[in-house]
Amino acid sequence: MKVVKNTSMQGHYVTFNTPNGVVQKFIGPKKSLNVPDNWGGKVVDNFIRRRILKVKVLPESPIPKSTPNIKTTKKRVN
Repeated sequence: MKVVKNTSMQGHYVTFNTPNGVVQKFIGPKKSLNVPDNWGGKVVDNFIRRRILKVKVLPESPIPKSTPNIKTTKKRVN
């Protein structure tokens, strides 16, 4: 999964090339959008180069955080 973030102060329609064809999505100013990993294209690359968009790839399966077994004791305060 990718997170595509619009870093500009205006909204943009971004065209993504997908396996099923072309999809156009609107990303508002300072907003982000989650898209699959296989979505991309020249428009996205151009916006990244112009520093209008930032793309962050998220891991497929997040590692679950384990909680340590901590034994606590309660103290009575008089």
